[in-house]
Amino acid sequence: MIAFVIPLEYFIRLSKQAAKLQIRIDSDLKEAAEKVFSEIGMDTTTAVRMFLKRVTQTRSIPFPLRVEPAFSKEDQARILAVWDESKDPSNLSASYSDVEAMIASMRQSETE
Repeated sequence: MIAFVIPLEYFIRLSKQAAKLQIRIDSDLKEAAEKVFSEIGMDTTTAVRMFLKRVTQTRSIPFPLRVEPAFSKEDQARILAVWDESKDPSNLSASYSDVEAMIASMRQSETE
């Protein structure tokens, strides 16, 4: 006599109706991801299922989310240097009593 032990999860999984998920992504991204998944022995469907399972288990995105700086470190250094220079009064071209006087001076500089 042969006996099979089938986990209860198997029956629960079969009883749930599968839902279809469609997404649009860049084809290069899809191919690159499929290559990685293949190298670790899984398909894209399994990888997405694992991602969604982890999201529901942790109730969060399973990797850190952060905004990357819009400027490179070199750009940031240059911006800060210019900012520091702007605080030095000797770098100012002139002082103005109001905005109109400043605009008039700028227009005069354009014609020279």
